Amino acid sequence: MGNSCCSGIPKKVSDDMEKSDDHIVLENVTRILFKCGEHCGFGCASWESGVVHHVVPDSQAEELGINPGWKIHSLDNEKYSFETLMDKMKGRKSYEIAFYETNHFVKEETLAFEAGGQGLGIKCENWDQGVISVVSDGAAKQAGVQQGWKFSTINGARYSEQLLDEKLAGDVEFQVTFLVSVRQPEYKEVT
Repeated sequence: MGNSCCSGIPKKVSDDMEKSDDHIVLENVTRILFKCGEHCGFGCASWESGVVHHVVPDSQAEELGINPGWKIHSLDNEKYSFETLMDKMKGRKSYEIAFYETNHFVKEETLAFEAGGQGLGIKCENWDQGVISVVSDGAAKQAGVQQGWKFSTINGARYSEQLLDEKLAGDVEFQVTFLVSVRQPEYKEVT
């Protein structure tokens, strides 16, 4: 397959855990392959920091599931710098960006729900992504859940639609942790 620009659609390459010299797990690192010759599709309030501020609609970054708050770890296994990123985007080869999946612009909100009954009273446009698009009457509304919140974990396990359905069909109370956006720093366009 190679690293050719013509290799097609950008894709998520892998997930792994980054370790320090002391072998302590720091944060989840996601490695993503981007197409050359076009913008990566995200912006940073401070390009030096490498923390994603926003994701451009209909871009590579949106298609690949990049989230505000993620921090660039490396570019093609080399230390991140803004200059290197610009060179990679202008280049003739696909390039890999490794991101720390950090929560710089979100807070966690954990709520308990009863199993069984009528469900939570929510809808998601894409249940795989788990971003709430509608909150109607039901347990979620009573608990204060709002549109735009994103499922993170259920009883400490990574969210999936299947896991949520299993917990709702069960007979034991369960906890859901949501990611809730917080105010982001002002974004300044780099020209």
